[in-house]
Amino acid sequence: MTGDEMWQTDGTPAGTSLVMDLAPGPDSSLTSNFVEVGGSLYFTARQGDADSEALWKSDGTMAGTVRLKSALLPGWADAYEVDELTRVGTGLFFSAHFDDSGKELWKSDGTSAGTVRVKDLHPGPQGSNPRNFRAAGSTLFFLADSGGGDALWKSDGSEAGTVALHQFTVDGWWPSLEVVGNTAFLLLPKEGHTELWRSDGTAAGTVKLTDLPGSETWEALPCGGRLYVWNTRGLWTSDGTPGGTRALESFTSVNGDIVELGGAALFFGNTQNRSGLWRSDGTDAGTTPVDVEGLFGEAFFSNASTGSVAFFFRYESEDVALWKTDGTAGGT
Repeated sequence: MTGDEMWQTDGTPAGTSLVMDLAPGPDSSLTSNFVEVGGSLYFTARQGDADSEALWKSDGTMAGTVRLKSALLPGWADAYEVDELTRVGTGLFFSAHFDDSGKELWKSDGTSAGTVRVKDLHPGPQGSNPRNFRAAGSTLFFLADSGGGDALWKSDGSEAGTVALHQFTVDGWWPSLEVVGNTAFLLLPKEGHTELWRSDGTAAGTVKLTDLPGSETWEALPCGGRLYVWNTRGLWTSDGTPGGTRALESFTSVNGDIVELGGAALFFGNTQNRSGLWRSDGTDAGTTPVDVEGLFGEAFFSNASTGSVAFFFRYESEDVALWKTDGTAGGT
């Protein structure tokens, strides 16, 4: 018997099998953080209760499932919190915590020799705690603290190309980071409002776009080449320019998630005059209701889309029903 381990399947019973029992016996290896890069699957796992998390890769075979940095097992045995696995171009970035350096930025090309720390952003054992990894082409945007407070950083995988773009302060909840194309968007909570910033990867091009009202947490989603930002106060969108950053319609709230469908945003929104399913292309004229008024007042997306159809749940009496929509009134 095995604990929780990594399996593979081709969709048939015969083609469903255990890849490798990383923690032999009933122990679980706690595999997680799966990311595919160049035909290989990268993930984190433990080999036993006394072991710490390490970075692994697999081609789906036992022989091809290897622990990276196997030549430095004592070092990796002291490591923990290997996470933020993110594909950037043809490489992998991640964060890892070691006793001598704290949590810092690492990268891997899939080989033991090519799994290395990118830069010690905060020298010493305290670490810079890099997080919120977002890929923009061959560039990684992330947040980290090099000793003077949190800042927005970028990295091309080299030490010289890993630089801070803007240092900031926040009040309350954590800042959030999203990427649309090659532009990074940063939401910074402040006292009574939230600042929306954008960055083109340069210090001069890292600027504030607007102040969002209220102190509530804002959700954000890249969709159709734009960023949509929403909470119980309304819905905003931005193309990365001050003129293209604005509130949409007069929404008083958005219920649940926003789903991208055909390059447009689908969501359940409320205005002073109606509630229901809406579709938006980021313009006021292109933000329109797509259902019978009030029909879906008790509905929410399951954050699942096939690209042409999105699925959502709707409360009906005491039950919950599964619905689908193609973003049109006739297709809902």
